[in-house]
Order: sequence, then structure tokens, then C-alpha cells
Amino acid sequence: RFLPDGKRLVYLSYLQAQDFSLLDLDTRTTRPITRLENRGRLRWFDVTPDGQFLVFDRLRTNANVVLIELSKRP
Repeated sequence: RFLPDGKRLVYLSYLQAQDFSLLDLDTRTTRPITRLENRGRLRWFDVTPDGQFLVFDRLRTNANVVLIELSKRP
């Protein structure tokens, strides 16, 4: 998903990993956003309209909705 500025992109490196990364298109640098231990099954993700947060849900024993601030480094 593109962030509202159109200069950064949140993506899954590959679906089985279910870890998100952030690509800065100006600098062409990538940084990891998540390192999930109990991954469950990812069903959906998006970036909030203000570009501040990544939100996603995953299915484990119970469903989880997760909100991660994008300005924070892991």
C-alpha cells in the first residue's frame, strides 16, 4: 500500500513471512516494520489515511486487529 505522500510503500516481502517492510522510493531504502513471532494467518492490511499507522488483522486462536505506528523503528 502506498502512503498518502506517494513516496513510501508498505509491503509484504513475501506472503509466507507475513512481515511488513517500508520502501522509501526517493532513497530506494527498505526497512523492516514488523518481526512477528506468532504469525497466524494474515487476512488484510492497510495504511491509515494520514499515513501514520499500519493496520492489519490476523487469524490465530482468536482474531487480532493490530495497529503499528510507522514512524517507529523496530
